[in-house]
Amino acid sequence: MFHKKTLGAAIAVALSFGVSAVQAADFQKYVPKALFVDATTPLSSVHQINKPLNYAYEQFGDSVKSGILSFPYRVRYTLTKSIPNTFDFYITFTLSGDVTWGGNLSSQNLRIQDATGMDYAVGTVPDVSIVNKGSTTDNTVSFLINSSKSIMEPTHFLNFEFLVSNANNVLKTPGGQITLTANLTIAQTAKDFITGTPADQQLTTVLGTSAEGTDIEFRGPDDGNPAYISVVSDGKTFEGPGKINDTQVAYGAVGLKNKPGLLMSAATCVPHSYLVGGGAGVLPCGAGQWDATGLMLEGQVLIEDGNFSASGKASDGNVYIDTTTKIVADEFTNVTSAEWILDVAELDAILVMGNTNKGARNLVLTVKGDTEIVENRQVQPKGTLVIKFDGGNSVTRSAFLRHLKKNGTVCTLYNIPPSDALDIINIRITNDSPGVDGFVKGKLRDMDNKVIFTGKTLIEQGGLKPHQTVRLQMEDLKADGASWEGRAVLVLESNIPHPLMQVYGLLRAREATGFPETPLMNMSTGATGNSCD
Repeated sequence: MFHKKTLGAAIAVALSFGVSAVQAADFQKYVPKALFVDATTPLSSVHQINKPLNYAYEQFGDSVKSGILSFPYRVRYTLTKSIPNTFDFYITFTLSGDVTWGGNLSSQNLRIQDATGMDYAVGTVPDVSIVNKGSTTDNTVSFLINSSKSIMEPTHFLNFEFLVSNANNVLKTPGGQITLTANLTIAQTAKDFITGTPADQQLTTVLGTSAEGTDIEFRGPDDGNPAYISVVSDGKTFEGPGKINDTQVAYGAVGLKNKPGLLMSAATCVPHSYLVGGGAGVLPCGAGQWDATGLMLEGQVLIEDGNFSASGKASDGNVYIDTTTKIVADEFTNVTSAEWILDVAELDAILVMGNTNKGARNLVLTVKGDTEIVENRQVQPKGTLVIKFDGGNSVTRSAFLRHLKKNGTVCTLYNIPPSDALDIINIRITNDSPGVDGFVKGKLRDMDNKVIFTGKTLIEQGGLKPHQTVRLQMEDLKADGASWEGRAVLVLESNIPHPLMQVYGLLRAREATGFPETPLMNMSTGATGNSCD
């Protein structure tokens, strides 16, 4: 459970300026000591850190429930030369984009301090007053520093302390950036400044940035081990080194990991302890690694063009994410699609804090083993993962998953005539492999897609020797009493590796009186053509 806590964290940047007569010197870098302090430390004594604060963008959105930047920022400036007490100067601060001040500013937001960070005693501090803007609806403010009471020395610091609002619109996109631009103007009177005296010095400082805070691994198998739907089992089981077992195979894997080095906003984070210089303190929230767990609301995994025809019902748990307790698919919308709706606990179960390549969870397909697994040889399954975060942001990943095809060669012959047609079929099958003894099984569907036979052995195991050609005729298809009307489609499956099987389908006219059977049409172009893959 995350607790809201306003942090007295601070950010320091380097803006240095000075004047000689009325000319400003170049800005120079000031590098403060990088320390953090607990939120209970008063703001006036907060130490500086000279780098932007980097946030995870997923926590920022349109909702006020998350992404509130409630740390006070401190930007520290120092002088390079003394400013004589005969000159006043103006400094204007402008926030980028739609970001505005988190509270109405006053002269107390710009403090003049000594090298130890202490405010000057009353009466010795030059007057500081606001001359333009500075309300919560503004993103700019101008201060007048009246140095007539004291010479400004290089040992003096200007500390600008403020909150920001409306940061969500900037930080809810990866690469979003909040900047603060300071313009220093030397002017003798306020009138000179208000009428547009150009800035003598300008520096833009990055206060905060956003980046993707969640590493998401969503992929197909990348181990180089293929898996197939087995032609030997009539497409009911799996083969190949990539299978888990005969009835299980991994489509791919999914894993979540928090990216290190990003912060959580103060509304949702928990401080982290640290040690520096022998003393203990508290780092601003998530400075080492942000934590998505408290912001994840819901996840969705969708697989399309899959092979779920032989997996039974979703409630059987035959398709699941392989965590400690299996996360089964919520539903099969049809034999090619499966969907998971993941709650926070299930998302947490796939949140991997270690190496995601080793810790990602498999998306496992389980089949019955007695039902044919429908393949789609042309279309590879595609997966989509969506994670929704508090505040309205979401992350989406897509990946192509394992493409499950039958091993060997599959050939399709169209226009198979019925037994009473004027033409007859003649199929020649050649084994071009150097050392595989082949078999051929067939599946025949009529013109209405009715299955006439399936898994029918047309050439016995080992019956098609290397470099041998076997001819199949109408009698081979009609064996066992098969019959059909109209033109049918014949699918041939073999253990001979693709493309080492050649299939030629020929239609011949029936023998007429005085004439032999005559070739009419070559129905295919071989295993390397359109009929085999």
